[in-house]
This record gives sequence, C-alpha cells and structure tokens, in this order.
Amino acid sequence: MKYLEGRKQKSKFFMTIAISFLIAFCGISIIDSFASQNGTNVSNPETVAQTNYTKKDWDDVIIEKYRRGESITLAGSGTEADPYKISTAEELAFVSYLLSSGGYVPSAISNLPTNIPEESIRTDLPAEYNQMEYIESYGGQYIKTDIYPNQNTGFEIECLTNDSFTSSSGQYGSIMGAGTSTSSNQLRLTTYSSYGRLYYGSNYSNARMTKALKMNLSLKSGVFTNASGVQTTLTAQEFTSPVPLTLFAFNRNGTIEEKAKARIYSLKLYDGDSLTKDFIPCYRTEDGEIGLYDTVTGEFYTNEGSHEFNDVKSSYNVTNAYFELTNDISLNDGTLELNEEIDAEGNATYTVNYTDG
Repeated sequence: MKYLEGRKQKSKFFMTIAISFLIAFCGISIIDSFASQNGTNVSNPETVAQTNYTKKDWDDVIIEKYRRGESITLAGSGTEADPYKISTAEELAFVSYLLSSGGYVPSAISNLPTNIPEESIRTDLPAEYNQMEYIESYGGQYIKTDIYPNQNTGFEIECLTNDSFTSSSGQYGSIMGAGTSTSSNQLRLTTYSSYGRLYYGSNYSNARMTKALKMNLSLKSGVFTNASGVQTTLTAQEFTSPVPLTLFAFNRNGTIEEKAKARIYSLKLYDGDSLTKDFIPCYRTEDGEIGLYDTVTGEFYTNEGSHEFNDVKSSYNVTNAYFELTNDISLNDGTLELNEEIDAEGNATYTVNYTDG
C-alpha cells in the first residue's frame, strides 16, 4: 500500500473516514487517485469515473487551480483545539498535496519569472512554450536527461544554489550529476565542501560557488572555468556513466541523491565541440507544465521528482498541524482512510489510504 505522510507533535486523536470512489482498482492510495487522464482535465473530482490513475492525476486538481491564480482555503487554524477542517474532495486533495510537498503550492502562471533580461531572450522557442528566466527546485524536483557523461562531456551553465557548502551528509546538493559512486566515474557539480566542487571522472576542482548568487560555470575540452572565472585543466581517464545526467540532483548508479535547492537559468551540454543539448527554462502554454525545452532535439523535459518547479510556500504549517474531516465525501465503491499513528514520544504520522470496497 502506498501512502502519504505528514507529521505533527503530541496528537491525541485517530480518524478513519469512508469515501466511495468511481473506480474498481484494488490497493491504490489517495495520492495516486484523481482527476485527469489522457489529456482530459476534470474540474470536479467527485464525478470522475476512470481507471489507471497516477499520482499526477490527483495532484492535477490542485496544480491546475493554482496555475489559474485560484486557491483553496481550509477552515480552522490547525491547532488541536481548532484543527483544519476537510469538507470536500478538493480540500482533501489539497491536504494531500500540502502534506507530501512540505507545505508548498504551485505558483500561478502570472507569478512565474517571465521578465527575461533582453540579452537572454530566445527566439528559437516554439510558440506553444513561454520562456521563463529560470526554473527552481526546492529539494524534491529533478530532471533526468538522456546524456550519459563521459570524458568528452562538457557544459555551460548559468545557475544559483541555495544549498549549504558543507561536507555534512544530507546538507549539500548537486546542481547536476551522474556516476557510479561519489568519488569516481562521474560528472557532478555539487555544493559538497567549501565553495562546492566539480567532479570529472575521478578528479575534482573547487567550484568557487557562492550561495544565493547567480553564477556562470563551464567545462569544455577538459578545461573547467569556476564561478570566479579561474580556469583549471582536468585530465580524466576514459569513463562512461552507466546512468543519465540528472539536473537538480546526483544520479548515483540509479539512485537519486543530493536533491538540490537551486535555479537553472540556462544550460548547454556538449560532446567534445558538438552541442548536444541547449535547454531553455519555460512552461507549456496548454497546461502550465514547467520544464526545460531542448532546441537541439525539440524535446521538453519535465520534473520527475515531487511536485512542481517554482512552487511557493503556503500559509499552512502542515508539519505540526491537526486535521478533521467534517463531512462524508460520497463517491462510489471504495474506502478511504485518514489515519493517525502516534509513536511512544507522542509524534503522529498521517497516512491517507484507499482500498477497493
């Protein structure tokens, strides 16, 4: 059973709610169930009759609403005495999104960073996409490319990081990376250690990055130019990563690690002197999906991690919140449970599960 989690302190109650669903699919969780399929968007999830749901379908109810500049308000203040009230399926979808995103909500289209500096405006972006100044991750989003780095791989990147420069595990992030381990056969730009590092094969060099500052870095023909403009020649033995280069994270032999809090303003990838990727931050006009459009291949790369790029923090503090279902939500043929499990220290974990009924 898949499940959704949110945590709070010193909870003293347990809730179970029965909800009917218009599907006959056993063992699917509520975060995997709702709203659109095959490009058909549904504004009222209570009337949906579909199968083969994915997590994206459930989240789309919230994403589409917030992209339009609308919002959802929960009654209550989230305290034990005055818990947040859940009275509709849409509010339950909203709570699901908040819990699994850590309190972030999608940004409205009108608030996306589309004021592009004149020198950065691209004229080769197809009409169905709108250029953005940057796309931003918050430690959950990432993009997998189809480039498998080797000793001939190069890049030019304009970026910003909000991660810490440290060697403490779990506190640094990779702006991009792929390889077999953290010390060999890899291409990885990370905030590990003071000022961050570029790993290239089994070599590395100080990246001289600064937190919250827009920077330009490049690697061409083994010459690395760090954020301070200092060049270093790196000689890498022949290597090929067995996994594709991942942006906003380090793809370590298929495991996504070091998810970054960062922005990418522009990125070009090279094989020797040949341009292989030319990424433009943008959103797709028809649905507001944010990603990177590659002008070399004509492909649009979108988030494969949690939630959406350029999310914004909501006003709801779900980490220590209390919730209460105030109405039965009638759909058809299924059971939905909103549960609290309290540990020995009084901490509670919420899980929202669906089973066929």
